[in-house]
Amino acid sequence: MGKWMVVKDQDNDDHDQRSTSNLSAHTQKNKVIAQGINVYVGDSGGIGSANASFNGILADSDDVDDKPTLSPEQQAQVDAEFAAAGGVDTGAPSDTTQGSGGQGSNVICGNVPSYPADNYQLSPNFNLGQLSSKCIFPYRVASQCGLSLPEVVCNLKALCTNVLEPLKARYPNGFRINSGFRRGSGRSQHYRGMAADIQWAGLANSEYLTRAQWIRDHLPFDQLIMEHGRSIWIHVSFKRGGPQRGQVLTMIRNDYRPGLKLYY
Repeated sequence: MGKWMVVKDQDNDDHDQRSTSNLSAHTQKNKVIAQGINVYVGDSGGIGSANASFNGILADSDDVDDKPTLSPEQQAQVDAEFAAAGGVDTGAPSDTTQGSGGQGSNVICGNVPSYPADNYQLSPNFNLGQLSSKCIFPYRVASQCGLSLPEVVCNLKALCTNVLEPLKARYPNGFRINSGFRRGSGRSQHYRGMAADIQWAGLANSEYLTRAQWIRDHLPFDQLIMEHGRSIWIHVSFKRGGPQRGQVLTMIRNDYRPGLKLYY
């Protein structure tokens, strides 16, 4: 879990609403060999510009606490895709300022239903589906990693209240959640409902640095990672009950480096 291969859809059929249940058959149809990597098939939608076409690998590792291990062959593919995308280390200095580690609001969840529907409201502008089954990479919420389903939902509510609501209020246009809750085991905060990956449709790469800096300077968070794959997205997490680490990182080619830095 935690690794994604994004490949161009060879038969050009509708994939934007494709469910995870039939991805396997679809990838076989398109002659994709996943080799242990989760596969998202598409030529638009997904991670990246809404009008972009994708080929090859996007490493959506996005949580240093659950950093994946790629085989030498897979790492070579990642490096090749990075180079093909024009990724270069410009030598620009990193902004190594760390977050304040502010604790945020201690969200009280009350009686969360045992099996909440997608329209279960987490906060004024976010419901459960938007953080799980309706994301670009969809998963239905479940109990896992020692947490009950209501506890996972409560974690998502704390994330929305403390991070996603103020972030969307600040930058509303084109705001989208690529990934929220994920099914799996390990240390990734996605598995516990504590993290989301965010993009804004059509946003210039340079603006991601500005928005990551705003999150760092104004919001409580546990981890903030500016991630470089075929495009740029922001991973941010919040730990209900704290303490928040305020850890700030940049990910490039599966390598995590302190601070914020724009590579392309």
